[in-house]
Amino acid sequence: MAVTDLKDISFPVSAGLCVAAFGYKLPALFTARRDSALVALLAALVFKAVAFTLSIAAVSAWVDATTGVPNLAALGIHSFGGPLFGAAMLVVVAHWLHPPEVAARRSRWILLAALAVLVSMVGLWLTAEVGVGARSVHFLVDNADRPVVVAYLLLYVVSAAVALVETTRLAVGYARRIGDRWLRAGLRLIALGSVVYLGYYANRLSAAVAAPLNLEPLNWEFLTPVATGIGMPLIVIGLTIPSWGERLARLGSWLADYRAHRSLYPLWRDVSAAVPQVVLDPPTGQLGELHYELYRRVIEIRDGWLVLRPYMSAEQAEELTERGQRAGLSGDRLRAAVRAAQLTAALRARAAGQQVAADGYAAEDEGTDLRAEIAWLVRVSRAYARSPLDRSN
Repeated sequence: MAVTDLKDISFPVSAGLCVAAFGYKLPALFTARRDSALVALLAALVFKAVAFTLSIAAVSAWVDATTGVPNLAALGIHSFGGPLFGAAMLVVVAHWLHPPEVAARRSRWILLAALAVLVSMVGLWLTAEVGVGARSVHFLVDNADRPVVVAYLLLYVVSAAVALVETTRLAVGYARRIGDRWLRAGLRLIALGSVVYLGYYANRLSAAVAAPLNLEPLNWEFLTPVATGIGMPLIVIGLTIPSWGERLARLGSWLADYRAHRSLYPLWRDVSAAVPQVVLDPPTGQLGELHYELYRRVIEIRDGWLVLRPYMSAEQAEELTERGQRAGLSGDRLRAAVRAAQLTAALRARAAGQQVAADGYAAEDEGTDLRAEIAWLVRVSRAYARSPLDRSN
């Protein structure tokens, strides 16, 4: 895939991610208007969304043509994506990690430094007179032999790289001490994304080195969309995961309960039909009561299992185990298949009134807690539904 094709994918996707994250976080601003970290986060997302949008070839060409100022889009890309985004990121991290008064003091210095860099970049851009004459498709590469543009490039790269390095250092250091698991995860993702994203700025810096050595930096330009396409999504996820990570975890837990509830149905259906007294309440089918119904389903299967014990025997378990081993089953698959076959035989024996064990046969308990019990019964129920052993014999 050509570099231009990678950029045509990477830049719009990254811009879209920033816009989506901004839209997700914006409603919180109306309930937390004095939350400086949130304001800085929204600013960081806007700055980077603008930078990535301007990086799209068609958009940058349109901006230059519409304004009549060649390379104005390049200035916008570097201003919004460099010192402005970097400063906003540092402010976010400062407010995450420090008391309000300390964070406010640090933020003022960060913003003053970003403003100084921004003013210097604009001054160098004007001094280089790149706003007149022909437009450069690859602004930094095409002008890397001009000292003023090299100074502009160094300001842009160093200011952004320093912000990313400092963000990485703070995020890694504090992630070890943060109790909130989602904030900790966010800091680690920000650190990882920042390290990957540094590849973009290293690639930009290489233009200044390549010109004196008569090298062609466009030969490794593929690093630009790769670094941005991987690094920016990690940073965006890291910036937002503290607010939606717990909800995602709850959704994952709910989905796991839902799958387990459905998987247990074949076993529960037949056990409860054979031993109806174990059913406390009929299932409601309401999703809001899923965890309770899953808990009841486990209890009712186990209660029914106890009632069916007199219809099981140790000899039967041994014979089924040998049959399963001959069929190539082992480990948990074998144990689940044996229990499923025993339950099927017990249900048939109870229906026929054929008790096979005077004292009953108690299979070993496979669950050490509720989650382990659910996982084990799901294995048994799936084996019961698939009939891995010929239970008719």
